[in-house]
Amino acid sequence: MASSCRGKWSPAAPPWTACAACRKPLSEPPSPSPPFMKKIVFRVNYHTVPGQSLWVRISVKIGDLAFDHLLPMRCISGTQWQTEWETGWSTSAGFLLFTYRYVFRQEGNGVELEEWGGPRMIGAFEDAVVALDTWCSAGTVDHAYETKAFDAVIKPRVTGSVESRGNHDFQLRMAAVPEGSVVCLLGNAEELGGWDPARALVMTEAAPNLWKVRVGMAPGRDVEY
Repeated sequence: MASSCRGKWSPAAPPWTACAACRKPLSEPPSPSPPFMKKIVFRVNYHTVPGQSLWVRISVKIGDLAFDHLLPMRCISGTQWQTEWETGWSTSAGFLLFTYRYVFRQEGNGVELEEWGGPRMIGAFEDAVVALDTWCSAGTVDHAYETKAFDAVIKPRVTGSVESRGNHDFQLRMAAVPEGSVVCLLGNAEELGGWDPARALVMTEAAPNLWKVRVGMAPGRDVEY
């Protein structure tokens, strides 16, 4: 039986071999073939000033083991931060859950803040994925509707499942959508309706106040939406 611990891993101790904190092996041995490396690019919109930095905290759960990894991000423009992470895991190791969230740090006074709300999740993907995010702040107007003060006056809506086919996921957090209304996606690509409102893609409320749609689009082109 696998041990129950929580620690950080390093590239020298991939999560499918052993926990870097206690060095105890997982319940199942890794595949004898080399692991297939997958690349994840994290990019988030957030305006900072000198002395401030952003990080991304990655959490992976494999069976009874949980691993956290904190990656520094680099500023690539006045309002965007980015970092990359390459990882590999074996399906025989029982990969279960991969989540992440962004962290703000202020030099000098030790302030460290995680973005508001629950962790973000990336599902299964082939070899690479780019996560384009915006910092989730508790001060955003829509997020005020998700506080306990509004629980008694906003009725919960019925959520649905998202189409599984496609290679681009679009999601939007939007609360207090009027009854009988839905959120739609429209863009310059033909797959996104070609800016024709009559061809807009209807999004699904996959979780309370979280709207999603999955679209199949060819890579290597600029998309506006």
